[in-house]
Amino acid sequence: IRITWQVTVGPLAVDQLDWQRGEQEPIRFGALAIRGVVAGSDWALHQVTWQFEDSLLGQGELELTGHLLTDKLYPITAQLAGRYRPPGPELPFERWQLDLTGHLAELAVRLLAIRDGSLAAEATGQVDLTRAELPFRLQLDTHQALRWQDIGLSETALHLAGSMESYKVNAQTRLALPDQPPLALQLQGQGDLRTPAVRQLLAEVVPYRLGLQRNLDWSAGG
Repeated sequence: IRITWQVTVGPLAVDQLDWQRGEQEPIRFGALAIRGVVAGSDWALHQVTWQFEDSLLGQGELELTGHLLTDKLYPITAQLAGRYRPPGPELPFERWQLDLTGHLAELAVRLLAIRDGSLAAEATGQVDLTRAELPFRLQLDTHQALRWQDIGLSETALHLAGSMESYKVNAQTRLALPDQPPLALQLQGQGDLRTPAVRQLLAEVVPYRLGLQRNLDWSAGG
């Protein structure tokens, strides 16, 4: 006998959620609201909203929608979008959007950073969460010139591929520093979690070009 069941959740809301340990300053998780349906192995989040402002977490107004099956390889479709500003120096982005599609063995990730209503930066990738070494690939590209304090970044591209045990990285960007000509950088490297290494670093300041080759060992005692 197979009994079909369904539980409808929500709207379930918490106006203010704080957590404090001892005399430390409390972490203010803010307001949370959940609405969704659970039917056997089929989980559907119609809407999860989270609004918060805290010195540790930052400030955000985020909304999550998604669909998850808890059988086989856990197929998932989810989107997290909204405004978020982390603590510390303010980033130039107004809105963020994170998309997850696929399943645990082939999970596709797409992250968008939006400024002035236009796409400023985009990261896409894929990861296999069923293997201990976590095979992955990641591509990051900027579509607008970005500034952080007095430093400008443009034409930035980053590509990572491999696993936690062995990966390769290729990156390039153009830096604009105060009272200095533009600096173009290209980097190639490889490594793992313990020993990242730069195979080649090329810096170009028109009309000069400088090539450097250096190994970096960040392992304990290196």
